[in-house]
Amino acid sequence: MLRRLSTPLATILAASISVLAMAQASAPTPPAAPAGRPGGAPAGATGGAPRQAAQFPTGPIVAEPAKKDLGVVKPEETVTAVFTLVNPLDRDVTIVKSATSCQCTGVDVEGKVIPAKGKLDMPASMKMSKAPIKKSASVTLVIDLGEGKKQPLRVELYAEVAYAVRAVPGFIDALTPERMKGTFELVATDNKPFKVLLADNKPPVFVDYDPATGPQTRYKLQYDFTTGGPIPKYFVVETDRNDCPVIDLRVRHDTTHIKPPFKVAEYRSTFGRIPLGQVGSFDLEIEEVGKNVVTSVKSLSPDFEVTIGKQKNDNKNTMATFNVKPAPGVKGFRMFEVEMVVDGKPYNHVVFGTVR
Repeated sequence: MLRRLSTPLATILAASISVLAMAQASAPTPPAAPAGRPGGAPAGATGGAPRQAAQFPTGPIVAEPAKKDLGVVKPEETVTAVFTLVNPLDRDVTIVKSATSCQCTGVDVEGKVIPAKGKLDMPASMKMSKAPIKKSASVTLVIDLGEGKKQPLRVELYAEVAYAVRAVPGFIDALTPERMKGTFELVATDNKPFKVLLADNKPPVFVDYDPATGPQTRYKLQYDFTTGGPIPKYFVVETDRNDCPVIDLRVRHDTTHIKPPFKVAEYRSTFGRIPLGQVGSFDLEIEEVGKNVVTSVKSLSPDFEVTIGKQKNDNKNTMATFNVKPAPGVKGFRMFEVEMVVDGKPYNHVVFGTVR
């Protein structure tokens, strides 16, 4: 995992805002932003349209760029963005505080000096999840301008985890009776043929495709929730590709709401593909829980044992790794829930993957 700075963001903000008026008084008036310039934060873990985020008032020190889109990246990849901090003043300034919005983000800049009329490059890294997700993160700095004045400054980075095979659309809308049955597509973005092994843990139902013709780069599949039984929170497709063993589509229905008692970075986790006789794992960041960590965990499936691996807490968020051990003889795709307890509050988290 990436190195995480220990200063809580809330402490930094409180200290920064108290001196903000002094910093603004010493700062030159910035030029107006061009019309139509975006000012909102990117979509977070739950997806959706970008949200407008509160921005710190501009001071003399600026970041170029203030936001950086790292595009589409691979699962579990660590990506890095470089922000250039520009000091227009005729004196050196020092970065006295820094904090990141999540434990998946790392930066090493406290104590560094931005020279007078100069620049300082600040790399910031972000560890992505195993499962497809749109993720945003921020780094907040407090800069000592001298003469008792300080300036807060924030930069943002974001990226999207995507498999080489993507579902189009990436969810199933089953909110009305006529949508309880329908189709979606699977597309290999790298144009490499692949096989669909299972869909919702059953043989796939293809549209206009005969498996005897061989692997394809694109498929249309059917789903059908009209046959009875509970509707899954996620409709999962298994493929023969090692770089994309399982693809999950969130199912939107009145019975599939997920309401954790605390904030989680994502509503499901995948342990990917576990080779027979081995142990897998998944990570989950639990946000805004103070010093609390996961105190207990248990699998709600008799086919798997789930234990706590390691945890990191920064007095705000907890990053937990869970080990997943299949029972002897267990093979194939599985989706089940794991009960974890944080601050005395139980939460059933959806996990899935294959054992082959």
